[in-house]
Amino acid sequence: MITIKSIANTFGVSTATVSKALNGLTGMSDELRERILQYAKENNYVPNMYGRGLKGVSLRVIGVIIPDNANPTYSVMLKGIEARAEQAGFNIILCNSDEDWKKEQSKINVLVEKKVDGILLVPAAVAEDEPPKRYSMLDAVKMPFVMSIRKLEGYYCDVLTSDNRYGASIAVNYLIGKGHRKIVHVTSTLNTSTVTQRIIGFKEKMQVAKLPVDCDSIIHLNYLNKDSFTSGVAELVKRKDKFTAIFAFNDMLAFHLIKTLSALGLQVPKDIAVIGYDDNDFADFCLVPLTTVSHDSFYLGYLGADILIERIKDKSKLYSEKLIRPSRIIERMSV
Repeated sequence: MITIKSIANTFGVSTATVSKALNGLTGMSDELRERILQYAKENNYVPNMYGRGLKGVSLRVIGVIIPDNANPTYSVMLKGIEARAEQAGFNIILCNSDEDWKKEQSKINVLVEKKVDGILLVPAAVAEDEPPKRYSMLDAVKMPFVMSIRKLEGYYCDVLTSDNRYGASIAVNYLIGKGHRKIVHVTSTLNTSTVTQRIIGFKEKMQVAKLPVDCDSIIHLNYLNKDSFTSGVAELVKRKDKFTAIFAFNDMLAFHLIKTLSALGLQVPKDIAVIGYDDNDFADFCLVPLTTVSHDSFYLGYLGADILIERIKDKSKLYSEKLIRPSRIIERMSV
């Protein structure tokens, strides 16, 4: 691979002159500039982006850290991030935390070392062994960053989340409108703000409707552990006379619920109705097409990238916290 130094040696000029030519600056004849540019093009010269970063020049690169890019919700969100980044002339570096705060910190370290212009992250689930200030490095180096989808308290940064309490309340309200009075909420085992806020929204709507809600109304299951999930659903089915509908934390959980309920001999929605949350791309192709809360992941990604890009341009402006309200229920066949 050719470098600025090798180009300079070829033309018998300084590296500063070559750098000026490649960046469209003055300080040489037009003829020399054109010869350098043509030579660089013919020999597939690639600029050293990270060298530029060391000199304090913007790389126009955004770091993105998400829990799992295989999750359909995050993959759609990434499309939104890429769309806005491309419009603004930015590239992205994608990292997965796998819901592990230690891995998340490792990825942050790498992105800071690469001198990216800013970081958009979906915080990994909270764990008992993590430090009280997980993002102290970002604060210390004054790295622009945006928390998206999930929120951790105690940081001065831009935050963009969905109104999970409202989304949960319209899901419950929809089930009530369909005649259900015995409703349970099956949620994740992860400790995240989205889990907490949807539980709060579920409880609030049930209480407003004067419907029974207690510790047995909220069930935490891990669908990634097949044996544990199956046994948890089996235990739930044993008391199915106590409920007629399930509000699932998200569509992925709902898909696994419907499949497991079917394996246990129950029909959805004849025996138990199920409503999800997200409206991801597979909701229409589930074993039973899934009724779900519409949650615009693309827009959240697009807006999150936009907020970060504006922060990169102006680090002095006040931090913002935006709450995007889910728009509607997508009706299919599971309720």
